[in-house]
Amino acid sequence: MLNKDYYILLSMHETIEKIMLYTSDYQTAEELYQNDRDFDAAMMNFIVIGH
Repeated sequence: MLNKDYYILLSMHETIEKIMLYTSDYQTAEELYQNDRDFDAAMMNFIVIGH
């Protein structure tokens, strides 16, 4: 069980890093929203975390 938990946490960490990568160039949420690709990528990764 501990091994499974480790991989779940590792996956969550990697997903958060992706969100940070996709959003780091934007100063506001509106700027991010204007870029469909980065916005969609960030939102999909939030879905991955919530799943």
